[in-house]
Amino acid sequence: MSQTQKNIDFLDDIINNHPVLKFPQERSAFDYIGREKKYLKPSTKMISLCTQVQQVFYNELIRGFSEINNRKINYMEIGLYYGASLVSVLANNFDCLNKVVTNDILEKDSSLHWRHNTVENFMNEFFKGLNKTTGKEYSFTNNDNIYKLSEDLDLTLIVGDCWKIKNQIFDEWGEEKVDIYYYDGDHSQKSQRDAIIEYSDCYADEFIYLADDFDSKDEKGNYQVQLGTKEGIEWLIENGYELLYETNTMNKSKERNSLDGWGGGIYISYLKRK
Repeated sequence: MSQTQKNIDFLDDIINNHPVLKFPQERSAFDYIGREKKYLKPSTKMISLCTQVQQVFYNELIRGFSEINNRKINYMEIGLYYGASLVSVLANNFDCLNKVVTNDILEKDSSLHWRHNTVENFMNEFFKGLNKTTGKEYSFTNNDNIYKLSEDLDLTLIVGDCWKIKNQIFDEWGEEKVDIYYYDGDHSQKSQRDAIIEYSDCYADEFIYLADDFDSKDEKGNYQVQLGTKEGIEWLIENGYELLYETNTMNKSKERNSLDGWGGGIYISYLKRK
């Protein structure tokens, strides 16, 4: 079996057969996680829109993808809110990650961010979660709008509008390429499309693309995330990639935004350069 097929089978298996993540199930995933020692327990009381099931998914995805490829992987996340999904990616996974580049605008009164936030508020919540899950006291060093984790992992947070500082994000990647890209920024149709197209130079020859809130609607009832994601994926297909796997978790939640559910649904895909 090719490595490509192994990766696709891994994705499909973790989404549909993982004991915490599969739905429907007879008992509460929240209660199950509480009893099982091997799963991430994000009990840090962070400010978060990320359900516990989602957090387990991010955590297991990183470790599993690293193990099945027998190497450390590169991860990019745009749209952090208070960092609960990023903490879930990082917890117990430093040894699985080669390079991590993240971005959020983090401006309190920005019209581009539907939830007001600040750098200070993000730092307080992020390190509350990270330090508890790792058992260490981490911090960032700061050079203007670029923050780097002080030790143990090549992790960069670039603060600013991702459309205006795109070149800074590219510069951080250098010759490295992204294996897993998670976008949870502005949910307009254009932003969802551009999030895929504008960062295509960062992608590895084979990579996983994730988009959050796939079930969300705008005030007119339009599925902007779905429409924009579809356009972005179609652009990749027209420009040298094959879509080898695609699914979403919209119909897997017991209850929207409950700890047992998938929140607004996650779009998950696997693409390969021809």
